[in-house]
Amino acid sequence: MRILHVVPTFYPALCYGGPIYSVLHLCLNLVALGHEVRVVTTDANGEARLSTEEQRDPVLEGMQVNFCRRVGTGMVAPALIKDVVQQAHWAEIVHLTAVYNFSTIPTILAARRAGKALVWSPRGALQRWTGSRHSRVKNFWNATCGLMLPARAVLHVTSNEEAAESVPRVGNATAFVIPNGIEIPPMPPNPPQDDCYKILFIGRLDPKKGLENLISALPALSKNGIGQWRLRIVGNGAPAYVSSLKKLASDFGVGRQVEFDGDLRGSDKYIAFANNDVVVVPSHTENFANVVAEALAHARPVIASRATPWRQVEQHDCGLWVDNDPDSLALALKTIYSRDRIGMGLRGRQWVAHSFSWLEQARRMASVYHELIRV
Repeated sequence: MRILHVVPTFYPALCYGGPIYSVLHLCLNLVALGHEVRVVTTDANGEARLSTEEQRDPVLEGMQVNFCRRVGTGMVAPALIKDVVQQAHWAEIVHLTAVYNFSTIPTILAARRAGKALVWSPRGALQRWTGSRHSRVKNFWNATCGLMLPARAVLHVTSNEEAAESVPRVGNATAFVIPNGIEIPPMPPNPPQDDCYKILFIGRLDPKKGLENLISALPALSKNGIGQWRLRIVGNGAPAYVSSLKKLASDFGVGRQVEFDGDLRGSDKYIAFANNDVVVVPSHTENFANVVAEALAHARPVIASRATPWRQVEQHDCGLWVDNDPDSLALALKTIYSRDRIGMGLRGRQWVAHSFSWLEQARRMASVYHELIRV
């Protein structure tokens, strides 16, 4: 099967977070299943552009990736339009990962003009929370895209929660659910056995991640009988926002116990998971929250907010699914502190290893592609 993926940014532009890994691993496993995969993207890499050497990363062997040169510091790449039109004629199916982006409408129109089926992965962009901005403009954009969709078009979502929020915003498409996969790392050692309760947040630093609520919950730990603790915050964000989080921690009197470590990758990220007792994901909205699956794959229990689609962590006894207000997060942290965290982590690792294989998700995606092509 000939598959075209169109995505605003692509590996090795890792600064853009979870979707980079998700689209990469989906494409790699589609190739492993014998499909022909081409990717049209931009050379955006944060403030920089991907170099020619970076674009030839050995990880990308087996697929053709067209890195279109962007203009300025955003994700506008005029050459992408021509590439998408050409590749849409080659492909049997077009898979778009983007909503509010330069590449979105050209890809939708290219698939429609070429008479090809379209799979559209919004990756949570159609979901809303109280801090969402530009809602009216986004609603107009959604309606416009919905009117342009090819006759054979479906939304790919990663959870039932994302489907419920996303489908009404794009009136002409139905949705199917395939969660992200996870790479299972080597079994990490148990966290250091000392008296300090080690809490980890890992992800992009953005208001939708709910870090203000997590920091506000921290003063209650000492009141709840937890004598020594620390929170390690791993990730990057806008400098002004990161400064506001540091000030909040200082205002609550916990500045010395909250560490901001910036972005970590590879072995450093593995060590961060290994050296902590629990991972907290207090987001206001998430379509999937890759970090929950990552934490469980590293055998660490999680506390996930009810705005994430991870209700099942409680069913599998590997974490808690709670409201993301400070009182609820403080109670959850106390509860996990008194539990068998090693046992919880092992149960979580077994669950995600069995249920979230990337190869299995690629098989499911290929099945959807086949069904659309046959229509």
